[in-house]
Amino acid sequence: MSEFEDVLIVSDHGFTHVDRMFYTNVFLKEHGYLSESSSRGTGASSLQNTIKSTLAPLAETSLRPALKLANDILRSKTSVDFSPRSFEASAVDFQNTEAFSYRGGANNYGEITINDSRFEEGTVSDRKEKAQEVASDLREEDLVENVWLREQLYEEPEGMPDIVFKVVDEVGVGVSLFSKKEFKTDAFVHSEMGILAARGPSFGSAPEDARLEDVAPTVAHYIGQELECDGERMEIFSEDFSPENIAGSDVSGLDV
Repeated sequence: MSEFEDVLIVSDHGFTHVDRMFYTNVFLKEHGYLSESSSRGTGASSLQNTIKSTLAPLAETSLRPALKLANDILRSKTSVDFSPRSFEASAVDFQNTEAFSYRGGANNYGEITINDSRFEEGTVSDRKEKAQEVASDLREEDLVENVWLREQLYEEPEGMPDIVFKVVDEVGVGVSLFSKKEFKTDAFVHSEMGILAARGPSFGSAPEDARLEDVAPTVAHYIGQELECDGERMEIFSEDFSPENIAGSDVSGLDV
């Protein structure tokens, strides 16, 4: 690169090593909240389609922060992905299930949904009471560091998981029923720490207290856009920088 060019390297997450996995649906099964289907693997439950049609549109239309469920954005208006790509719906007997986990966490976070009247095969009449009961049992797990009910995290909780939890360091979260609750592994998963590397005449010093949600408004400002979101623009630009100087450049693919 020349001295007149800017380079930005951005990621909404890093990677971290895990040596154990915590399988949420196995935990739920052991505590009697989830019942395994006797005909697992023969086809997805009708609940899977109900979830897709009811909850997925909320996830697709809501503002999704750069990193799901990171510490600094747990109380923001965020959304989670309810797509069933990692959930073995055919393995669960939903007519006898009170709670299930629809997907593993983006890093060392997990989530649990209560099977109530939102779903075709819902079995729970009091969602809040059941969520508190499950959360209480989850807090007793050695690998679980913290547990939140959705009302504690989201300003608009509709469509969010009923429980969010964080496991200890070097532990990942999965949803498979075909494993032990705790399983030794040697793998890498997403970490909470994102990446923003910037070099060029447009940039000055690095910020002291950067947060992950600050990345998007910072990059948006660089290309002359402003975002209404939870983050704030980082003060990383040089005194001579002006978005107008970038506006005429090729920033295709940088639209945020």
